[in-house]
Amino acid sequence: MNKRFLSGLLGFGMFGFACFAQGVSAAFCYQGTPDKQTTNVYIQNYLYPDATCAAVSPVGYKYPIRNARELNWVSYMVSTQRWTFQGCTIEIVNDIDFSNTEFVPIGTYCTCFQGTINGNGHWIRNLTLNYPGYYGISVVGYLGDYGVVRNLNVASSCRFTGYGNVGGLVACNAGWVEHCSSAAQLFALTDFVGGIAGYNAPKGKVRDCEVCLFSNRSSGAGRKVGLFIGDNYGKKAVHCRTYMFYPW
Repeated sequence: MNKRFLSGLLGFGMFGFACFAQGVSAAFCYQGTPDKQTTNVYIQNYLYPDATCAAVSPVGYKYPIRNARELNWVSYMVSTQRWTFQGCTIEIVNDIDFSNTEFVPIGTYCTCFQGTINGNGHWIRNLTLNYPGYYGISVVGYLGDYGVVRNLNVASSCRFTGYGNVGGLVACNAGWVEHCSSAAQLFALTDFVGGIAGYNAPKGKVRDCEVCLFSNRSSGAGRKVGLFIGDNYGKKAVHCRTYMFYPW
């Protein structure tokens, strides 16, 4: 994996986490080195020639997502074009298999995802996110206060590893997560690990979600590991429950 690609696309660090925790979702808030501020060129060159993403045409304000390449496009548009998708819906129209496919979480600390992801009850399978040097590792890295994730399931074949803020569906949540489930295997080198959300901001809400009781959720520091939420500054998880096994 190209390290400059990760640096620009993820950009996760303590300063970024502080921005998110304070509710900042500006178009661009990072004030680091010029090298990191100009890596968008490398991101674009990495994604398109390697065919890891495919552009999606909207139907009204809805974007139908059929495969891993199209979901990668959503991540690309948020991170490099700083398009939040506010007012738009990402419609998952079938199960998505990430076998042998790279993926970077949707949303960065500079540009949170502010749209709606409707999973329509479908599953994400075989997704491996191995970014031990970065915060905010999950399907959605940073969900803004207008963002919603609903009706999406993450299978036990998914494994997410990060430095901190690792969640089964959303890493850092300032929005709304509902009617979702996750059995992903989660590990953070430091802390903040949650079966649904790694970190829940003051406006963050998690409700009517399920997690697999026997999925691994652990941290190297041995703290801030939660069944549903790792570190919670928002509302408590409401009407959430556990299951011993999932029918997949």
